[in-house]
Amino acid sequence: MNDLLNKIADKFCCKKLSRKQQEINNRKNLVLDVARKILSTDGFAGLSMDKIAKEIQCSKGTIYLHYANKEEIVADLCTCCIDSHIDFFQKVANYEGSTRQKIIAIFFTYQLLNRLHPDDFKNMQIMRSSHILAKLQPATLEQIKKKEVLVIGIINNIIKKAFDNKELIPPKSISSEKILYGLWSQVYGGALLATTDINWQNLGVDDTDSATLSMINSTLDGLNWQPLSDAIDCNKIKADLQNNIFADEYERLHNNM
Repeated sequence: MNDLLNKIADKFCCKKLSRKQQEINNRKNLVLDVARKILSTDGFAGLSMDKIAKEIQCSKGTIYLHYANKEEIVADLCTCCIDSHIDFFQKVANYEGSTRQKIIAIFFTYQLLNRLHPDDFKNMQIMRSSHILAKLQPATLEQIKKKEVLVIGIINNIIKKAFDNKELIPPKSISSEKILYGLWSQVYGGALLATTDINWQNLGVDDTDSATLSMINSTLDGLNWQPLSDAIDCNKIKADLQNNIFADEYERLHNNM
């Protein structure tokens, strides 16, 4: 897994761009910014090449130089979102603390990303629709899959490190990959349920984030992942992220509230 992650990271590492390539990237970024706004206000049905071209005052043909269809634009928006997850999660992986503290920090970081860019989470759901996936180029799908491998690979490496450090000694039938799937389903599922129209407060759930964190800690305690939850200060972990690792991002989030 580590070798695969390193190869993918090397492939997608930043290289110095020529002036022409930079101009192309700037134009693509402008297209993406406009598309993101249209998706936010009008949804996928309201997104079109004509609208984007009109907004940035260029010909529709210019848009087609960069993207074959609007589905590819949504996919590119999602690729940028996944890149952010890779960047943020890697910083958490380097966070000074136990592996369990890092897993809790991953949860808080995922919350932060969704709040900084709420439309990105919605766009990821749009992109996963079967009719959109069917219109994406094979190369686009392959790129997305490889980047998603990087995201989950970062988390899986934390879990494997917990195995190596003897902080986590689960039954032999439970692999790091199974633990990864269970934890990610809680984190991702919690974020997805929070976007529904269900009034969770009426059902007795005052804070969906706290509820998800509580279930994650219960799962980790059930696996006997040391240190147990009664020995971990989750508020301190979040404060460390706010004051140190992601200080600028939390400040931006606070200013936008």
